[in-house]
Amino acid sequence: MVSLAATDFLMTATLTVLFGLLTCPTDCRLWQENAKPKMEVNHEEYKRTSHQFSGNGSSPDYFRLLELDGQSLLVGARNLIYNISLPLLQENQKIEWPSSPDTIKICLEKGKSSDECQNYVRVLIKKSHGDLLVCGTNAYSPMCRDYQLNPLEGVYQAGKDVSGVGSCPYDPRHNSTATFADGHLYAATVSDFAAQDALIRRTSLRTSKDNIFLNEPNFVGSFALGDFVYFFFRENAVEFLNCGKATYSRVARVCKNDRGGIDRRLLGNNWSSFLKTRLNCSAPGDQPFQFDELQSISGLMEGNYNGVPSRVVYGVFTTPVNSIAGSAVCVFNVADMDRAFDGRFKEQRTINQAWLPVSNAEVPEPRPGQCVNDSQTLPDQVLKFAKDHTIMNDNVALMYGRPVLIYTSLSVKYTAIAIAPQVKTVDDRYYDVVFVGTDDGRIIKTVNLDIDNKTPEEPVVIEEIEVLRSGKQPVTSLKVVGNQVIAVFTNEIHAMPVERCGLMRSCRECVALRDPHCAWMDGQCQFQDPTSSNVVWPKNGHGPIQNVRLGRDERCPAVETTSYPSQSNYVGTVIKHKQRDESNEVPEYQTSNVELGNVYREETLAVAVVLTLVFSLAVGFAIGYLVSRYRQTSFKESSLSETSDYSYTHSHPHPGVVDARPTDYRSEPIYAPPEFPPTLKTPINVVLNMQRNTLKSFGAADSKPIPPSKKVYL
Repeated sequence: MVSLAATDFLMTATLTVLFGLLTCPTDCRLWQENAKPKMEVNHEEYKRTSHQFSGNGSSPDYFRLLELDGQSLLVGARNLIYNISLPLLQENQKIEWPSSPDTIKICLEKGKSSDECQNYVRVLIKKSHGDLLVCGTNAYSPMCRDYQLNPLEGVYQAGKDVSGVGSCPYDPRHNSTATFADGHLYAATVSDFAAQDALIRRTSLRTSKDNIFLNEPNFVGSFALGDFVYFFFRENAVEFLNCGKATYSRVARVCKNDRGGIDRRLLGNNWSSFLKTRLNCSAPGDQPFQFDELQSISGLMEGNYNGVPSRVVYGVFTTPVNSIAGSAVCVFNVADMDRAFDGRFKEQRTINQAWLPVSNAEVPEPRPGQCVNDSQTLPDQVLKFAKDHTIMNDNVALMYGRPVLIYTSLSVKYTAIAIAPQVKTVDDRYYDVVFVGTDDGRIIKTVNLDIDNKTPEEPVVIEEIEVLRSGKQPVTSLKVVGNQVIAVFTNEIHAMPVERCGLMRSCRECVALRDPHCAWMDGQCQFQDPTSSNVVWPKNGHGPIQNVRLGRDERCPAVETTSYPSQSNYVGTVIKHKQRDESNEVPEYQTSNVELGNVYREETLAVAVVLTLVFSLAVGFAIGYLVSRYRQTSFKESSLSETSDYSYTHSHPHPGVVDARPTDYRSEPIYAPPEFPPTLKTPINVVLNMQRNTLKSFGAADSKPIPPSKKVYL
């Protein structure tokens, strides 16, 4: 039985926790509070200004956005290459490239399904004179083909087929990347049917089959810049194997003019300039919280960041599956990447030792990882060092010291990212507008306010758009083309404008949106086209009203009459917002079609569940405590009754009723009834008369001898 002291302690502790949760202020958070969108656009509202392209509709297409061709998109699909117009997403042309029946038969015999045994186009490179280099999975037998453009007829004619192993994945779902630079195709994929041999390849040159080069990577993106080609991926960290298993996000670099080593012993047919280092996307703190798994990159962006011309890369990072669920958008400067590649190397001298930095005195000359005229003329010690030292010691730090945006959810993660770079505002500032796709079919629009600020700004989420009603398909890729955002799903492609300024009906609402694409002018919230050249705003105070940094402007009247949206697409739409203090707070907006009655955020549900569990524990302990006290009291009373001299010997209250109780009272306890002994009106005096000296003393006993007894033997 639980003691009273232990029960009281548990009761006190439980009630203390419950009281702490119930009285927790707004700054007391289980993880962190997500930035709320200024405007939420539901699926019905989204459909008014968007366009959609679907494939065959009966089987998976695994769409992949491959190339831009003027005002058209080149999209890889199942046995097809689509040329789709913008912004209406209408099919202009298509090229059919199915797998042969024999190839499909072999694929089926290897245990793959009929959907897998198709030709999914994954790589498309535009070469000179409009020719195309196309690679597809070809029913798990990768193949590449040249297409020549017939200028007279304007159609493509198929050329020679070559093996695509090492240039294209076997599986359309495999994460791979490719880029074209200086007449060569650089591909990062797998080169075997079982997807065990990952590689970064250029023609006959590839990474070595050693896990210090690549260890089960998932490739995300790549681009060429200067003398190098950069690859972005996530992989199992080989430097962490002695402590367990962890996934790190990486950037790797190779030289364009690398020719490999001398022979197979010293990097023959392998990269001699391959280096990689870790991308550090983390939330700041005494113990930084890491977002270790890179999911998507934006490609190379150029502009002024903190007043310095820079080249940057945006990336979407997530936490591992078995960790606290979270996603983040981080920015990295290419100069910081090169600085890490020029830093110290990392090595593990023996299998039981830790990975430690290499002193600069041990690094041979010319330094491994630098581009030379002919890598095959490098000394043996340089090639041997390059073979054993591919990991850099210094990580690539994120810009601004923190992520641009952090999102925590129990069920939703970021999957894709695209940037509208350097959007000019009315006050001659430039901001990067960020579009992020999620795994439940939504697109989030935010803005990087830290570009020209020395102090970090709180993140601003401009809008959250419900692209898919079902909410079950992830956004696989995003692309900003002109003033359109292209969202790619497995079986659908969507195009929507970069803004929805017309939904704002007053000056305050328009400015509070903090969207660089929107400004209040001529009584309407209008789209400010960033693609227009030589835009000059009037400086006399009568020009567009916009304030992205603060979200408020004194020129907006405090009390306004609501005007109707400026575009016909928004007729009938009503914007709802919460009334707040007009001085510092900005309103939050939501289209009228969004049903709010029974919608709860995941974080609210989680807190409610925790509070319910704690309250249930408190009630359970209270009931247990009361039951324990009751049982202890009953136990004391029963113990007293069992040791009492009373017995159940009073007369039965109903004469004539036969008492059928057993006569053997040793088998059951005897209890006195509550009315025993009976209460009498007059006291009873008991007198006992005893004869004196009726017992002899022990000394007066008869002392006659005892006669001998007879013995009997049996």
